[in-house]
Amino acid sequence: MTRFYHGLSDTKEFEIYKSMLNRCKRKIKYYENCEVCEEWKGREGFLNFLAFMGLCPEGKSLDRKDGTKGYSPENCKWSTPLEQVLNTKKKKSLTGIRGVFFDKRYGTYEAKIKLNGKYKYLGRTNDKEAARELYLAEYYKTYSKFPPEYKPI
Repeated sequence: MTRFYHGLSDTKEFEIYKSMLNRCKRKIKYYENCEVCEEWKGREGFLNFLAFMGLCPEGKSLDRKDGTKGYSPENCKWSTPLEQVLNTKKKKSLTGIRGVFFDKRYGTYEAKIKLNGKYKYLGRTNDKEAARELYLAEYYKTYSKFPPEYKPI
């Protein structure tokens, strides 16, 4: 077991650092190919991480700029929950509309939004634009603005 002697093990940043290491070590879903750069590993790893990232600003958490790459100074930043949602790999929607999926079983369009890592079902309709409106309403209710890729109809 690794011991940490920096006196910072009770900080928010150290908890974030440990979680980052755990996600990659345990190969948790969506982190199967995740790696932590060498300078952020080992006895001095946390201090190197902290020196580069600085203290975590209120309301933000660790985010990878490119979710397909590992944790490194070039690929990490502090982000708000909204910034992280907009930075996630989107589930492919064959409709071409974010949050709207065609359900072949029923021949209908389904609106869903991803919140806290889980999809929230918003409703089912025969009309693609109506499903889009369901998604937009929930997105606006949650984030107080519309997604950047949406233009008013």
